[in-house]
Amino acid sequence: MNKNQKGVSLIITFFIMVIILAVAMSVSALLYSQVKVIKNIGNSIISLSVADSGIEKVLYYDKQVIPVLENGSKAKRGFCSMLSYGVDNPDACPDESDRDDLDKSLYCNFSEMIPLDQEGKGCDLDLCDNCQVTFETDFNNRKYSITAYVVPAEEDLVSSFIIESKGEFDYASRKLKIVMNAPQSASAIVVRDACANPKSTPQGSEIDISAYVAVTIQGDSIDSVLATINDAKGNVVVDNIELELTSGSLQEGLYKYTWSTTESNVAQEYYVDLLIKDTIDPPNIKKILKINPYPMCIGDQY
Repeated sequence: MNKNQKGVSLIITFFIMVIILAVAMSVSALLYSQVKVIKNIGNSIISLSVADSGIEKVLYYDKQVIPVLENGSKAKRGFCSMLSYGVDNPDACPDESDRDDLDKSLYCNFSEMIPLDQEGKGCDLDLCDNCQVTFETDFNNRKYSITAYVVPAEEDLVSSFIIESKGEFDYASRKLKIVMNAPQSASAIVVRDACANPKSTPQGSEIDISAYVAVTIQGDSIDSVLATINDAKGNVVVDNIELELTSGSLQEGLYKYTWSTTESNVAQEYYVDLLIKDTIDPPNIKKILKINPYPMCIGDQY
């Protein structure tokens, strides 16, 4: 082999080494990117879970800290009072300035609570239909940032409750948003044992009207229970008689009224209809026509 042939072999060997090195580096780069993608997928799943934890925390406190109003009823929701931690509200969410002995995941480090407008609505703990709350929670290299707000009712819906949550873990972040609109519901008001005793009565007697009324929506309450007295032909004798709450609460209680037939000055039979409204805006309405006499009314449910 001459010197020229030796030089060619060296060049060929060099190019082969370069090709092998390029292939090895390409494979390494591809594997590295795949490992990074797999790791980011894991971090993304954790971030999504963290964001979900933030939403669950808001929903928990929205049910946990519903204030009781002066009239004995409950506020529409507890969301607005979740940051009023203290002696009077120990079930609310503390931040690090309130407590330093809790697990960091239990804190709500609040930024602000602001009304969305200044038209008589806002973050009043009793009203809670038009306000915004923001807070953050940091724990174990995880963080979620929450912006939650209640906006006024539109058309036939109660106030919308919106929660936006951003979860972060190891440079990965994911966002979740839920919007809750509670429409009017025929099952929001339940009436049991609605009685007119007796159902028909001659002039000069009395009709005892009673009904057990309850609401099924969290934070809702009964606004009014009204009776209408009709004659046998269906003509209205007297309407808008308001039954009184005699036991229980505005969420679940017994309503009664005693009506004297002398108020109509006509000797005939009388029949009673009921109209029940709750406090949702606009209200749910339940109508019951010609309620049964005792004991037929026992066990009835509408």
